[in-house]
Amino acid sequence: ETQQPSAKQFTSLAAVLRQTISIAVMQNERQQAEKADLVIRVQLSGLTGSDYEQSGKMIAQGYAAAKAMARQLAPYAIRDDNEWRAYLAARQARVRTAPDQGPLVAVASPQAAIQRNAERELYRKLGTEPIAEEQLEDVISGVVAATGLPGAYYEWSNSPGSRPGYRVEFLERPDQMLLMHPAVSFGISNGEPSRAALNLGTSFIPFSTYKSRYMGEFDLGYDPGFRGEYYHPFDGSAYFVAPGLMVRRTHNSSYEGPARQTFLNDRFAGWFYAGLGTWRFVQFRAGLRGGYDSYSKAVILDGVTAESGPFADPELVWTFNNQDSGAIPSRGTRIEGAAGYSYRQRSFPYFHTQFTSFHPAGKRISLFARGQGDTSFGKNLNFFERFTLGGEHGLEAYRYQEFHANTLAAGAAGVLVHGPEIRSLSTQANLAVWYEAARLDLGSPGWQTHQSAAAGLFFPTPVGALGASVAFTENGKARFRLSLGSF
Repeated sequence: ETQQPSAKQFTSLAAVLRQTISIAVMQNERQQAEKADLVIRVQLSGLTGSDYEQSGKMIAQGYAAAKAMARQLAPYAIRDDNEWRAYLAARQARVRTAPDQGPLVAVASPQAAIQRNAERELYRKLGTEPIAEEQLEDVISGVVAATGLPGAYYEWSNSPGSRPGYRVEFLERPDQMLLMHPAVSFGISNGEPSRAALNLGTSFIPFSTYKSRYMGEFDLGYDPGFRGEYYHPFDGSAYFVAPGLMVRRTHNSSYEGPARQTFLNDRFAGWFYAGLGTWRFVQFRAGLRGGYDSYSKAVILDGVTAESGPFADPELVWTFNNQDSGAIPSRGTRIEGAAGYSYRQRSFPYFHTQFTSFHPAGKRISLFARGQGDTSFGKNLNFFERFTLGGEHGLEAYRYQEFHANTLAAGAAGVLVHGPEIRSLSTQANLAVWYEAARLDLGSPGWQTHQSAAAGLFFPTPVGALGASVAFTENGKARFRLSLGSF
């Protein structure tokens, strides 16, 4: 028994959550006490069921309460070894154990469309032969994550007249769902444009759909725009279609010594893709993207004039991502890229891919590598279509978009040290040290090689990784940078 709480105790969210847990525990204890033959009441003055750090004191109070009721407990005592062994045998006889592997025999859901698709997907991935319990759990958790369902459970079914095996039931989606994922980004460094943006990712899942959803991404601030897509897989299979559209304004910086100019590209585009895979780990898609590019100025670079006009890009896109965090990962790899042919006033083929990979090298240390490759296969591109490098996601010591290349290859390697948790701020300090190098075809200036060595502190926050870094070029020129986004 505990004392009645007072309002003064609930001055923080943590205190309210603790009391919420205590109420649920207390209600359960009262219901069970009504069914008991004997109740031992333990006085826990000033303590609650969630005061785990006081467990030693609770145990001592429990022993004292039981000792005080020794006479009432005497009829329940076991007097010799034979009686104890008989008690253990009787208890073990009541235990029902399920095999550690078996076949999938049934898939259920209160919603017919979800049951039909989940059944097809689970049997496609697991088959009808015996499977390990761990394999079943992995597939179920993947389906729940991809569908946005509230959850699922499984049990061993051994009903008379049916094949014994695992029965899976997915919980009903109570209503249509609207999920929102806000993120904030900014970058500040001398000699380059300051960039701040609010990103709001949304997913709308209709009530009765399995994995189909409407996805939107709104960007406010630097490079504002909207991107929307309808993702629709077929009958629990790995195949899908994805039509979509976008409207976006992109700032493109050009440097000449310390001077900087910024030109705008307004893009209006739509697309239709068909593909294989899911958003969970890996996906391949092929299709056509088309639209209109409007340039703020007809910039001439190496004799190529950037002129506004329509474009059509048949392309192949790929994504692989099993990193454990979108802000500051400690393990996993992310690969993404695209290849295709852009039909426009000056057409060109293109290939782009990049990866980041993190590998634990100790309890608090991760080694990481980054790579990027872009090429137009010898075509001289206009200013807006060139591949850019420079800034916090490539050659940290250089200005944002300092290099505009027809072809580039870049790589980086470093060490990430995860510091102790800062409880007062609900975050953790991460020290990173890394080295980068890139080879670039800059058109008329020819091929150039540039390097950057950097070190920084990064802190995960609910809206991205907050970081402060200092980097040095191959000539020893230093650059300090503040950023919020992804590491």
